Amino acid sequence: MTGKLNKDIISVSTLLKKSNLAIPNYQRPYKWTQANLADLLGDLKIYRGKLAYRLGSIVFHQHSEKKQETLDIVDGQQRTLTLVLLVKALLDERLNTNDFNAQIKRQDVKTLLLSLEQPINNFLQRQTFNSDISHRNLHQNFMAAKRAVARSDFTEAGGRY
Repeated sequence: MTGKLNKDIISVSTLLKKSNLAIPNYQRPYKWTQANLADLLGDLKIYRGKLAYRLGSIVFHQHSEKKQETLDIVDGQQRTLTLVLLVKALLDERLNTNDFNAQIKRQDVKTLLLSLEQPINNFLQRQTFNSDISHRNLHQNFMAAKRAVARSDFTEAGGRY
C-alpha cells in the first residue's frame, strides 16, 4: 500500500470549503435527529468562549474519479451534514435577511459566512440522498437549525471558526 495517512486539525470553515467533499452512496442514511442537533448546539454554546472546540474525527477516502479528485466522508457524515445545515440556516436567517435586528453585526463573522455560501450550496447540490429517512431528518434538522439561529439568544460572540 503506497497511500499516505494524513492527520490534520482543521477548522470547520476549512472543512466546509473543500470543493471536492462528498458523501458516498454507500454511507448509511442521515439519522441525526433534532435531539442530536440540540446536543451539538449545546456543546457549541458551552465552548463558545474557548479558543478551540474539537468536534471529533472525520475520516476521508481520497480518490480520483473521471480525472477529478474526490474526498469521500467515510466517518463523520452525520456531524458534517449537521454543520452544513447550521451554516445554511445562518445564511438564510441571519445574513440574507432584511430584518436589521436579526442581521449579524460582526464583520468577521459576516465575511466568514459569505465565504461559505457558495461551497455549501455546491456541496448540497452535488449530494444525492436516496433514503426517505435522510430526507426527513435533513428537512427536520434544517428547520430546527433555522429556528435555533433565529432566536435572540443565539449570538455571534466569541470563538474561532
